[in-house]
Amino acid sequence: MNPIKIDRDLGRRLRFYGFGLIMGCFLVSVITKGKACRMPGTLKMEELNAQVLKISDSGKHCLECRGFTATDVKEIMSKGRVNYSESKVHERPYPIFAVDGRSKDGRLFRILIADIADTSKILTIADLQQKKDTCCSP
Repeated sequence: MNPIKIDRDLGRRLRFYGFGLIMGCFLVSVITKGKACRMPGTLKMEELNAQVLKISDSGKHCLECRGFTATDVKEIMSKGRVNYSESKVHERPYPIFAVDGRSKDGRLFRILIADIADTSKILTIADLQQKKDTCCSP
């Protein structure tokens, strides 16, 4: 075989490969345009915020003790994040998610939410900046 012919074949193959690679990248960018990668915690927070909000009796006690309303809880949830290390996602009969977020005045709170079908049930809300929570405990 002639070494010049091998170089031409290799150059031709590389051009075809490069053209295919560029076309593939262009096609992928067109298909995925505007679609962002979302983390599981973000998806779970969207789901919890979209569900009907109910408050358990102990949750009502915690809210009354802190002077919070359901609107305040929704605000904390809208800006909060799921803390999976404190959550019990495999709990039966329904998973419990710990959501950490800040109130209007900048205090850090943890809300325990039971994910029941299409309902987010507030179980408790704890102030994470106090050493001993006098209203309720998580």
